[in-house]
Amino acid sequence: MNRAQSYREKTQAAREVQAKEIPLPSGMMVLAARIDLVDWLSTGMLPQVFVEEVLKIVEDGRKPTSSEVLRRAKGKAIIESLIFMRNIVQATLVSPRLVMRPDPEKDEIAPHELTKEDFAFIFQWQMAGAPDIPVPMKGGKQTSVGALRKFRRRRAVPNSRADKQKVRTAA
Repeated sequence: MNRAQSYREKTQAAREVQAKEIPLPSGMMVLAARIDLVDWLSTGMLPQVFVEEVLKIVEDGRKPTSSEVLRRAKGKAIIESLIFMRNIVQATLVSPRLVMRPDPEKDEIAPHELTKEDFAFIFQWQMAGAPDIPVPMKGGKQTSVGALRKFRRRRAVPNSRADKQKVRTAA
């Protein structure tokens, strides 16, 4: 086994440990994992229209969420959005894997084999932050996505270029 194969096996095993079985509208069960928007940015997997929206949100002094980025980019790039959605679902599914040319002997399916309802459900589940999967915290603790959403009810402090009054008001 070469290093690339070893690396793939190790990362797949880690994804499986962090993944959770979720029921789909069709009644099927899949093993799904949370993905990180920052990872997508750093690897160039995010379409340019989304990168622009992420940068605008960061410039406002806020942390971008995938659902906000998609909402803001709506209508700007339909094809890019559809491909992005497929890539999100593909990255989310641990088992069965979503691949363009599935091997019938492996745990793989093609995008056209998912019902529209299942596809939309998986995508929305990921955009909601994969709420069924606990979020790891420092010290080995875990919390829910819902608890994190409630953590900061007030608006974040404006960016460093904001005037002093805006910073005082926000704080």
